[in-house]
Amino acid sequence: MTPHRLHRILSLTVALALATGITLASVTPAHAAAPSNDNFADAVTLNPAVTGSTDVYGTTVDATTQAGEPSHDPDGATPTPGSIWYSYTSAFDGNLTLSVTADADYDSVIAVYVGYAVGSLTRLAANDDRSSTSTAASIVSLPIHAGWDYKIAIAGKAGVRSFTKLTYRFSQHPTNDPVSSPETLGVNWSQTRWNVNATAEAGEIPAIAGQAASKSVWWRYQPVHNGTLSLTTSGSGFDTVLAVFRQEALPFSFGSLTRLASNDDANPSTSTSAISGLELKANKTYWICVDGYQGATGEITLTDAWVPSSRPDNDDFADATALNAASDLVGDNATATLEPDEPQHLTGGNASKSLWYRFVPPTNGAVTVDLRGTAFDSVLSLYRGTTLSGLVKIAENHGTQTPPIVWSRLSRVSVQGGVHYYLAVSGADGSSGSVTGTFRFSTQPSAVSLTPDHGPAAGGNWIEVHGSDLDGSNTRVYFGDTQAQVEVPNEETQSTLVRAKVPAGLPVGPITVTVATNGGNAGTTLSYIVGVPELTALSARYVRVGGGQRVQVVGADFLGVPSVSVGGMPATGVAVSSPTSLSFVTPKHSAGDAEVRISTSVGQSSASTAGWLTYLDPPKVSKLSRKKGPRKGGYHVVVTGKGLGVVSKVLVGPKKAKFVLSAGRIDVIVPKITKKATVYIRVVTPVGTSPKAKAARFQYR
Repeated sequence: MTPHRLHRILSLTVALALATGITLASVTPAHAAAPSNDNFADAVTLNPAVTGSTDVYGTTVDATTQAGEPSHDPDGATPTPGSIWYSYTSAFDGNLTLSVTADADYDSVIAVYVGYAVGSLTRLAANDDRSSTSTAASIVSLPIHAGWDYKIAIAGKAGVRSFTKLTYRFSQHPTNDPVSSPETLGVNWSQTRWNVNATAEAGEIPAIAGQAASKSVWWRYQPVHNGTLSLTTSGSGFDTVLAVFRQEALPFSFGSLTRLASNDDANPSTSTSAISGLELKANKTYWICVDGYQGATGEITLTDAWVPSSRPDNDDFADATALNAASDLVGDNATATLEPDEPQHLTGGNASKSLWYRFVPPTNGAVTVDLRGTAFDSVLSLYRGTTLSGLVKIAENHGTQTPPIVWSRLSRVSVQGGVHYYLAVSGADGSSGSVTGTFRFSTQPSAVSLTPDHGPAAGGNWIEVHGSDLDGSNTRVYFGDTQAQVEVPNEETQSTLVRAKVPAGLPVGPITVTVATNGGNAGTTLSYIVGVPELTALSARYVRVGGGQRVQVVGADFLGVPSVSVGGMPATGVAVSSPTSLSFVTPKHSAGDAEVRISTSVGQSSASTAGWLTYLDPPKVSKLSRKKGPRKGGYHVVVTGKGLGVVSKVLVGPKKAKFVLSAGRIDVIVPKITKKATVYIRVVTPVGTSPKAKAARFQYR
């Protein structure tokens, strides 16, 4: 088996081990055998034709150190026993980035050389730890030339062995040449990179004002806390320039960058650069640029020192923490301070050590802040404004830590959409400790309508409340000052519809209905009328066109001195028996339907199917289709006349006759009679009986 075939099998085995988390401690080799690429002369050739990043797996288990082999540690002295070797030759000039990862307890090193014998190599780059928190990983990046044979050594310190994964990537330019692919700045760390083959991008802001960008490379840093950053390129192999920018807006563009600091030469005796004590803010994005003075290139050593601030990140008004509609308040004000123009947060007292938060409501609404769990004598203050000196206090609360404990709280404070608000959490008389609390914003609800908008004086009936931004069963509905029971008929529509039970004991008449949530009261109030009369039944369905007929009414809330209208005409003789019963005398009206309405000082009854009368003309027979007929009966006589639209019965003489009513015509089946006689055909309706008239005379033969 060839060394390269053996290495391929080993690579697959190592890849499986790394993927499944197997460590060397759990692997027992069948026999001791050095890796195929243990010696310099047996270096595994890396494929230069691949694009992107490529992984190659290996192991330093049973690897040895050759006679004359150098230390691969960056210091050139620390022993690095147990190395494996790779080689790389590119057809093009460019940049090569190599990184190695291994078991967590393996302190890897990587080094790149040129040369033809292990004892006479020239080192080009080396790295021990990728960052302060990553000792098992190492990385180097360097410019390379076409046709050169580069040798790559991977080893470990302290005699430890491990499976390894080598990731390599070739590019025509340094990987952090474009600002879209920056390196991440380590914390209190030193990195070695190159700007050979780097370029300047279109629109790029130069590191030094007035000097065009030329061979720039980029780093990015996003601190999680306030602090100060110092940078130096001391140790770099060329004349550097250095700058730090802050990103002001999204998405990124060079136009969104503000240059905070820049430097060409740290002092007159050096060509490297330094920036010291630059204040950075938490959660902001900063960009670090290293360029060559007048196009200079070479190896860059970038070292940074980060010192977190001893004060809270939101100690200053300008650094207020942004809040959303539902935010948790956390922090500690032990080292917080007061600014020169800061207002007094406790009226009539003294509050200091403030923390600041900011919020811009998207719409009108209300905020609730609760410091339940805060471990000191806290003060809550809510302000409106955009500058510290121009703040206007709109709410304040000071709880107490003496039993019984009352937590500081602001409840449902109205705020306006688009306005800037600032919340200060401070300590009374310098009290301090950890902050625990919640901030909640709710949109102001809108009340649109009530269905129905009136009801009985007794209450207890349910009505629908329509609106927007309602809060389901947490919606509060007030009839005057009395809160109603609220329920949700459908959870899917609970933001636009709830039901309210009208309270008992409300005063008769119109009453204001207020709808509220944690977002405050609705901008408009609604009106509900208590005690509007209700008509549920009439004693008659049909009445005479001439009027004068007394009708009984059953309903509710017939209060005071009611009036009755029938088809818009006032009725007479209104007599109230009780709040649920009255009677009236019908007025004259033309034939047809007429609606009955009851009115009191509170209002008028609503339309109801039970509240209709039909006026009828008195019946009158004007013609019979035949005037004579045999005594045996059973034949038909068609009766026409007036007021024959509603017929109760038809009499032929004293006898009831069968009939069919159709379009005001009555088809009568004449009943049998025993003797000859002359009789009258009479029609009975709900308003009377047709008179005996010549036109209604019929003769039995």
